[in-house]
Amino acid sequence: MNTRSLRFCLIMWYAGLLSAVFILFSVATCQLLRHYLEHSLADSLLRRADQIALSLLADADKTGEHYVIDEIKARYVFEMIYDPPETKLMKLARASGAEVIPGYEMFVHQAARQFEIWTGKPAPWDEMLRVVTKVLEERAAAKNSGNEARKK
Repeated sequence: MNTRSLRFCLIMWYAGLLSAVFILFSVATCQLLRHYLEHSLADSLLRRADQIALSLLADADKTGEHYVIDEIKARYVFEMIYDPPETKLMKLARASGAEVIPGYEMFVHQAARQFEIWTGKPAPWDEMLRVVTKVLEERAAAKNSGNEARKK
């Protein structure tokens, strides 16, 4: 075939135009699909987060124990208070069958993560938990002995 003929030039021009149209169509399809999937994923994640939020109960204020209701319908309870180690909320949650994450464990997890961020080394989580537990036990013993001394 003669590459200088008008017929060849028209065929090549149409082939190039058709390729460009397919490329544009493909790019547009990919962009629309990506946009749809991102929004679909965001919507499903939002719905899942709402479901989880409905099954969680967090007590963030030590002075707010009078707000704790008599019955807990949550599946999980995250306690933020670490002193005292056992709060009214935790007792009610356990009695209701909820899984309880105590405040001192959250405290240790936060401290361990900060340790890892600042040092770049793995945190000694077990040792940190042991120290916090020991200090809380010592505080409880000191409070009990102080209360007994006041009673006398």
